[in-house]
Amino acid sequence: MNLEECLTANLTQEQKNKLGEKIFNILLIQLFDFGYMQTDPNPANFFYEPDRDVFNMIDFGAGTFPIIKISP
Repeated sequence: MNLEECLTANLTQEQKNKLGEKIFNILLIQLFDFGYMQTDPNPANFFYEPDRDVFNMIDFGAGTFPIIKISP
C-alpha cells in the first residue's frame, strides 16, 4: 500500500510507529550514508507492506545530491 493508503488502512499503533521509524531512518541513511536523496515526496512513491514490515521507495528521478557537504 502506498503512504496515502496507510492513512485509511486499519494499521495498529505499533505498525504506524514502525513505519514512521522506517521513514525517518531511511531519510538519515540517504543523507549521511548515500549522500543522495529521493526528493519527490509524492505518497505514491513510497510503499509499505505491513504483513512483511517492509518499506519500499520508487522513482529516484527527482533525486538530488545535497548542496552542502555534511560531515559526521
